[in-house]
Amino acid sequence: MVFAFYFKDDVFQSVAYSPIGESTALAEAKVVNKVVSVARTDSAIDMAAQMIKERDFVRIAVNISQNNAQADGLSYMQHKKLSEAIGETLTNRLVSSDELVFQWLSIKLPAEVAIIRDAAALTAQWQLEAYANVTPGKTSDADVAAFLKQKMGEAGVLALRLQDR
Repeated sequence: MVFAFYFKDDVFQSVAYSPIGESTALAEAKVVNKVVSVARTDSAIDMAAQMIKERDFVRIAVNISQNNAQADGLSYMQHKKLSEAIGETLTNRLVSSDELVFQWLSIKLPAEVAIIRDAAALTAQWQLEAYANVTPGKTSDADVAAFLKQKMGEAGVLALRLQDR
């Protein structure tokens, strides 16, 4: 599957090149403006490459990055196939989507702001509850952390531990 995002005549465009078995569901989800069904005998990369050639973009951000996991999803072979399909001139215009993804993730939509506010309020409530039960000289940081983890578990919140790659 290939997703493409670009401006045409100052209008944002989004298109997905999707295997035929998934294209109907993707179109019904309305996450992109256009869904192009790709037959089993065809290649989504080749179809997207044709569009890229026709538009002759100045820069083409692709999902590759050494520093940002959210901007790194294109495999080596997918990158190689795309490069072969678009040719050397356009391959020289490929850039990492690092900055694009950073900007996209840094700008919050109203719905995201509402979720963040709710999460912050819930977190503050749990912290107040946790510290209301602290016994000076007895309660440890580990006890407070265990209480907060228990609250998160009860609420179905997943705790992630991020580590350097």
